[in-house]
Amino acid sequence: MRNDATPRTITLSVTQIGAVTLDQTTLVLGGDAGATITITPAAVSHAANDVTITAMADGVAVGSEDMTVVSVLLPQHIRNADTPAGMPDRIPPRPLPCSTSKSSPTCGGATSP
Repeated sequence: MRNDATPRTITLSVTQIGAVTLDQTTLVLGGDAGATITITPAAVSHAANDVTITAMADGVAVGSEDMTVVSVLLPQHIRNADTPAGMPDRIPPRPLPCSTSKSSPTCGGATSP
């Protein structure tokens, strides 16, 4: 499939149903247009790379990406063993930043940046 700036309908699907949800599953993109998709985890993976998101255009798979859903639990307080009990945390609590990643599928032998 050539990138000739023709708008194309891109359909996203997830294998390992129930592992993640996507906020959008259909996009119309043309040329070098991009889109942001929010992936929300729903279940922890059973194995590494057991979730695959596939992009289809005109009935052809134009890209896919494997991922692993993990669960991370941080203690409420992180202290050294010799920290006095009444001492406040040295690193104050704050919201965690969102994680972002970018995937660039290959289309017809050319990759987008």
